[in-house]
Order: sequence, then structure tokens, then C-alpha cells
Amino acid sequence: MGWLSSIAIAQNPNSNPNAQAPWKLNGNQADTTQFVGTTNNIDLVFKRNNIEGLRLLEDTSTRFMGNVFLDKLKPITPLPPTEIRLVTADNNGKLTSLDKSGLLSAIYDEQLPCFLLPNNQLPTPIWSAIPGVLYTGVGCPASVGIGTDTPVAALDVRGAGFFQGLGVNTTPTINEMIKINNTTNRTGIEITNNHPTAFALKYGIKNIVNNPNTIAYAVTDQITNQDVFVVMGDGKTGIGTANPEDDLQIRSGSTKLVVGSSGGHDLVYGTSYIGFNASRQNGSTWQTSDDTQHNGGSVIYGDIFGSIIFSTIPTEPSPASGGQTNIPDATIKTNTRLFIHKDGNVGIGTTAVNGAKLSVEGVIRARRLIVNATPWADYVFESTYNLMPISQLEEYIITNKHLPNMPTAEVVEKEGADLGEINRVLVEKVEELTLYIIALNKRMEQLEVDNKVLKGERQ
Repeated sequence: MGWLSSIAIAQNPNSNPNAQAPWKLNGNQADTTQFVGTTNNIDLVFKRNNIEGLRLLEDTSTRFMGNVFLDKLKPITPLPPTEIRLVTADNNGKLTSLDKSGLLSAIYDEQLPCFLLPNNQLPTPIWSAIPGVLYTGVGCPASVGIGTDTPVAALDVRGAGFFQGLGVNTTPTINEMIKINNTTNRTGIEITNNHPTAFALKYGIKNIVNNPNTIAYAVTDQITNQDVFVVMGDGKTGIGTANPEDDLQIRSGSTKLVVGSSGGHDLVYGTSYIGFNASRQNGSTWQTSDDTQHNGGSVIYGDIFGSIIFSTIPTEPSPASGGQTNIPDATIKTNTRLFIHKDGNVGIGTTAVNGAKLSVEGVIRARRLIVNATPWADYVFESTYNLMPISQLEEYIITNKHLPNMPTAEVVEKEGADLGEINRVLVEKVEELTLYIIALNKRMEQLEVDNKVLKGERQ
């Protein structure tokens, strides 16, 4: 402010006989802190060539060059037509007005050259009043760079930034840190991780959460205002539910599907499970939901040995309102309905497959049952077949208490009956019996002939 050097004398117009000597044009030598001003509530004016350059007003505001104000009071609305306020702030220091005039004329203009001056110097002014243009001397319209003099976007920040709230195409509320309002056919957020192949990228997005019950990420239906996809602080994920009961849950209530851990001794060292209206709680108990009339569920889980177990949780006969709770692991194991052994052997109603491809504990009912067995028993009718004489057969039966080739009662009781083999042997015995009958019939016919001959001789 060069005009301050033009002040010849500035002193309180109410002369004080005890005051120091007047301020001289080229300054005074002070031996203590001094001030230039008034001691009462009267404007203090600084002039040069009798033209007012600075006025300290009674309301504590400051006026430059006659009509440019700088104050810390709340803005005057509307401003008097003769006043132009550079900066107006409220009592909290909030900037509320910035207008072009006076001191800003050196950096602000309505038209701005879209080029650099020789030697890459910025033109003056460097701020543009053209709508949507903020000029930094790189292009026109150009961009704002913070931490860079070559911004590549409308706002280019190189370095860390601090924001209490950030809105994209919208204004965030007090409860929103970042808010994006996507009303166009554009991608809301796109993250491209171009990382050197020699290094493993650790995080694309990282959210640090210190509360397992906090929703770390959510997708909310705008119409219903319901969360349709959530990731909790402990990693539990819900699709169609905002309160997942285990690692992954799809939907809620009695239609839920849950995925989680089935580790534990009572589940024969289970690994993971899929629950249909069933979820595991606290690593040892299970619960179901109800549809007001039923509350059953089912579980499929695997064990560390490679087997798969299908178990059911029957609905209660007369369920009260609500699902079943505190179902122990042991009950899930006891209710095994289908067991697929690691070797591929299958048990229905049993886990004791005993090396058989299919083991069933209970009755099997079928319309047809086809057993492929070879060889079939037609070899009995071959001329080379050695049919045991019936007298020898009698001795065998008396000694062994069963037909030849038939398993004993002890074997069947212990090992079961091979239906294919039993059926083959039964056909074998039927065919042998047929041969015995044919032979017996021939003897009877021969006896009849012999009998007629004897009768004829007697006559």
C-alpha cells in the first residue's frame, strides 16, 4: 500500500497534551509499541492526494478505494448498489462473498487468453469469468491442479486430501461421507488397478471396520429403502437380507439359504455347510425360522475326509410362533438321511456303507428292479451239464441243510443276500427241478407201458 507512505501526519484529532510527537513523513523512532488511530468510535481515514484509500469504519469493517469492503460480519443482503464486498465472513469465519473489483482486477477478468505468454509465463489475469472455466494457463477451458502444474482433469489433486464430506453430482448429508448421485448412463465408480506384474496388488478397495455388527458395504433399494446386499464388519455377507446369520446368507426368514463353517467333533470333523432355512450359531448349535405354521430345515455339509452328509431338521408337530433354536450338532449328525462316502459309496438312512455302492437302512419299494447278472442259469439245459442224481441231492440236503450253490442262513444273516446271485441260483434250481420232473415223467410213462405189458401177459 504505497499510499501509506504519503501520510504526513496521522494523529488523534482530539489532541492530547501528553501524546508523543506526531508521526513524521519518513517515520519516527519508537522506544515502545505505538499505534496510529483513534481512541473513540470514529472512522479512521487514510488518504493520498486527498483521495480516500482506506477507511476503518465504526462497525469494524474495512473499506478500500472508496467502495470495496472487507469485514467479518454476516453478509448484507442485498448489498447497497455502491458497495462491492471482496470477502464477507460470518462469526465462524465462513467465507460468504467474493466479488471481482478493486484488488481482484489483477487476477480476475471476464475474458481470458487461452495461451501462455512467452517464456511460459501465465497471462494476467489468470482467473476467468467465463461460465464453467477455471484457468491455470494449461489449456482453455483448463483445469485446477493441486500439487501439479499439469492437471489432466477439471480438478487434479496429487497428494492426500482431507474431506469431511464429498458429493458427486449431489450434496452429502451429515451422515454421508461420500455421496454419488448417478442420473446418467455412466459408470458410478470405476477402479482400474494397473500394478506391475512383479508385485501383488494387496487392495483394490479397503474398508477398515472395528465392529462386526457394522455394515461395511451395502446396496440399498431406492424404492423400499431396504438393504439388498450387505457386507458386515466381520465379513458376513447378506443378499436379500441386512442381517446375515453366517458367512453367506441369501434371503431371510424361512426361505433363507446359508453358507458357513461346520467344523466340530460332533459333525465328524465337518468343514462347510449349506443350510436351507438353517444356520449354525456359535460353532455348535443350529436354528431355523418359521412361516407361522412350520419351522423345519435341512443341511448339507462336508467333512474333512471328503464325504458329504445330507441331514434334515423336521418341523415341530405344533410349532409355536418362531423357529427352532439351540439344535445341537449331535442332532444334525443323528438326522443323517443320505451319506456319500469319500469313495463314492452311498448310504440311505445309514453311514455304514461297508464297501457297498448303495447301503439302505429300511424298506425299498420299487415298481421295477433290474439286476444285471451273468452267467444266467440256462447252462443247466446244456448236454454237458452234470445234473446231480436225486439220491445224491438228498444226501447233500441232509448233510448241509440247504441246496447246492445256495448260501447258508448264517452267511445271509451276516453278509446279506446277493439278489443277482440268489436269482441265478433259484433259476438254476428251477431248471434242475424241471430236468428231475422230466426224468421222473419218463420213468412213469415207462412204468405205465410195462404195467400194460404185464396185464396183457396175465390175460
